[in-house]
Amino acid sequence: MQYPRPRTILSALSLICTAAVPARGGSAKSYIDVDTGTSFFGHVEPSGYLFGMMTPQQPTTDFIAQLVVPLTNGAGWGGVSLGSSMNGPLLLVTWPDGDKVMTAARVASGYTPSAVIPYTTNPIALSPIAQGTFVNSTHVSSTFLCAGCINADSFDPAWADDEHRDVFFGYAYSQTAVDDPSDIDTRLSDHTAGGAAGSYGDFPVVLANARSNEYDQYAAMAGADGRSQAPTSSATSTAVGSATSTAPPRPAATSDGEIPPLELVVLVVLGAVYLLQPFIA
Repeated sequence: MQYPRPRTILSALSLICTAAVPARGGSAKSYIDVDTGTSFFGHVEPSGYLFGMMTPQQPTTDFIAQLVVPLTNGAGWGGVSLGSSMNGPLLLVTWPDGDKVMTAARVASGYTPSAVIPYTTNPIALSPIAQGTFVNSTHVSSTFLCAGCINADSFDPAWADDEHRDVFFGYAYSQTAVDDPSDIDTRLSDHTAGGAAGSYGDFPVVLANARSNEYDQYAAMAGADGRSQAPTSSATSTAVGSATSTAPPRPAATSDGEIPPLELVVLVVLGAVYLLQPFIA
């Protein structure tokens, strides 16, 4: 009886795993937000971190963003980089100040908290959508119109017409409080320290999937409580009171083709047995 070379077995397993494991481009997915009742496209982490976005059918300068960040004892912050790197692209960050939600635009010139400063390069405004903006015992949720945020420091709106092009965004969160939660320009805490207390990474987004026929309806809700702010010569940040919500803000449903971890393991094992059967008979 001849036994296959180890390289043959490894090659077979490699083919199975390649076929069974979802492509990296599948990280971002559509989900229905339970608070606004509308569909966003974005990225969810097992910790409860979430970034979602919605654009009009023909994006120009604005989009709607949703940031959900896990908290520890009511403390923490999280954000998204509109590019694969922390250094350079427009950063959107949110954190709680008691029962208020603080949301700000930042830019980083380095990889330390002191290098992350208020964004003033292009005129933008962040206007809250109250229905999806709140603090509870486990999370802070900020849903807002990001006016002027599609610019040279973020992404090209033309990419929304390309259904096959991935744009990489970065995420980061920390469950350690910012220096002064009441100060919109406060220094952020380090998201790389403390093991599980912080995390960061990147994820691919096919911007064409963020286009929505509901965009105009929800954009009109921005600042409906009288706190809407027009774009100025510098970045505009918002601080809003929280709405009442007791459940962790998680997607109600998702549409994706990912295979759950247990089923994935079973598929890999069964596939390996099937391919190796001629060699072990």
